[in-house]
Formats: sequence, structure tokens, C-alpha cells
Amino acid sequence: AEDGIRDFCLSRGLGDVYKRQVSTQSTWGQIIFIKRQQLQIFLRKMANLTSEFRTQFEGMIHDVQYDYYGTRLAVCSQDGHIEIYDVAVQDNSKTRTGLIKAHNGPVWQVAWAHPTYGSVLASCGFDKKVTIWREVKLGDWQEVISFTDHQASVNSISFAPYECGLVLAAGSSDGQVSVLQRRQDNTWQKPVIFQAHQMGINCVSWAPFSDNEASQNTQQYKPLQRLATGSCDCSIKIWQYDAQRNGFDEVEELKGHRNWVRDIAWRPNLLGTEEVLATSGDNGVVIIWKFQNGQNPQSFQLGQFEGPTWRLSWSLTGNLLSISCINKSSGNNVYVYKENEQQNWELFSEILDEKESQ
Repeated sequence: AEDGIRDFCLSRGLGDVYKRQVSTQSTWGQIIFIKRQQLQIFLRKMANLTSEFRTQFEGMIHDVQYDYYGTRLAVCSQDGHIEIYDVAVQDNSKTRTGLIKAHNGPVWQVAWAHPTYGSVLASCGFDKKVTIWREVKLGDWQEVISFTDHQASVNSISFAPYECGLVLAAGSSDGQVSVLQRRQDNTWQKPVIFQAHQMGINCVSWAPFSDNEASQNTQQYKPLQRLATGSCDCSIKIWQYDAQRNGFDEVEELKGHRNWVRDIAWRPNLLGTEEVLATSGDNGVVIIWKFQNGQNPQSFQLGQFEGPTWRLSWSLTGNLLSISCINKSSGNNVYVYKENEQQNWELFSEILDEKESQ
């Protein structure tokens, strides 16, 4: 938690706040409160358009991802390309620094690895490929490894917590999940592939690392690797890695959606409290699942929206959840919900489709 708070303060120009808290030996609860307050301020600013820029894509944009520090931006498109932008902290302006011809067809998602491993980016696409890229010098992105054994479109990718190593999971329309892992000598293990669902997979998400996991492992400490998958079969499954057989075991199946599961997202676990998973469906339903000791999930429906809820994203502290959806009456909107001290969720902010609202 301390590392995350320090990185947040430094990346947002709050180094004086961090130093003051350290020098006065204040509790980390106080600085986490400050961090939450800052996030709320930033969110309110983000509710208004702060900048706009044009890409050089010839097709629809499918995904946009900031890196760990929020100073670089990866954008992928229907035309098979990925553009990399540097983001200026002062005025939020963007400068394109890289262009990758990544796939033969639409690129569905991109994902940044933790900066511990350098400038590393992953992509997946309609061409059934998963590719990991490394920036060898500014603007020069080279392919590190490409996996082509899926039998259908690869729809979603996610890097595991950096404590687990450089590990990437990918979910495909063939119902399979592939997991690529780099060894300590920088070579790559043979990918682990398993049939997760009988229908296509739309989303994958790794559970966050928790210090509590140390007591659940062997004396030779290794972080647990837990993965959630969401499918067109309307279910979410939780998988746990078994090192002895080098495979994944299903430990939980969550049934609450009545249509395709579009996205899943684990809440950041900075304080080592209960695990929380948010899931969204094609019928506009968002469900929050809470786990005690990784088991016995309790669920409740956060909201029922007019149209499909496509993407979910948590704030750094985990008390804000943004939901993007298509409403029949008001267009493409983003709603932000906040968990209050009574652990109830309330609408905190909304970003409405300007074109539809005019």
C-alpha cells in the first residue's frame, strides 16, 4: 500500500504531501484519505472535456489504455495498428511517439505491463493472435513473443500482478484461455492452455495481489495466481493456478447474469480487505461480488441500465467504479459509482454523450 500511495503522490505532483506524511509519521489511513479526496477532485475535472486529439487510424478505435504512471497512452484500432502517445502532465496534451502494425485485422485490446519489466505492451486481435511488444528505444517497438494457437478471435488480455512475474492471460472466442509466462532467464515457458467455457470468452481479469496470501502458500513463498473469466454462456468462473501440474483449477462459478458477460474487473486491494469483483452484462446489469477468504461470494445488483454495459474500471483506491454503457435514450454514457462509509453504493458522477444530449 505504501508503494502505491508514494507512486500516486509523485505521479500527481503531490510529493510534498507524501513527504509531510512520512516526516510527521502520520498513519497511512490519513494519506489514503487524502488520496481519495484527490481522486474525487480529479474525477470532477475529468467530467468535463479537458483535451481532444485525432489519431491517424483508418477505422474504429476499440481500446485506450494508460500506463502505470498515466504518462503514456496506447490506442488500438480496427485497422490493425496501435498508436503510442506521451501525455504531458502540465496541459494533458498528447504527442505520438510510436506506431505498431500489430495485427492483420481489428485489435480488440491492449494492456501495459508493470514498469518493473520496462516498457512492455500486449495486444490481441481478430486474427487469433496474442503479441507482447517491448520498446527497445523511444518509438521503436519490437515483437517479443507471439502466440497463434487459438482457433478464433482473441478478445481480452490481462497482465497478472507484478509479484507473480511477467504473466499474461488471454481469452478467446474458442472458449479457451492461454497463459504466457516469462522465466527469470528472460525465456518464455510453453503457454498453458485450458478450456474455460463452452462458449466464447469476452473478458479476463487477474485477482489483485494481497499480503495475506503469504500465509496460504508453502514456506517457499509464491504469490497465488487467481484469474476470472467472463463468457457468452452468461457465467463467470474463478481459476487458481496449480504449480504441481502447471495448470488452472476452477474454484468458483458465479451465475447471476442472464445474458453475455461483457466485462469483469477486480477491485484494487490496497488495504488487504475482502476481495470484490464487478461484472457487467449485455442486458445492462452490473453485479458486485464480495468474497471472504476467497470463498462464499455475496452478490448484489448495482444497477440496471437501459443498454449493454461494455466496460468497467476501478479507481486506484477501489472506492470508485466507472461503468460505460449504451443507453437507448441518451447515447454512450459513463457512470461513476462511489462506495460510502456504510458500504452502500451511490451515483457519484456521470459523463453523458454530448452529441445525444444536445
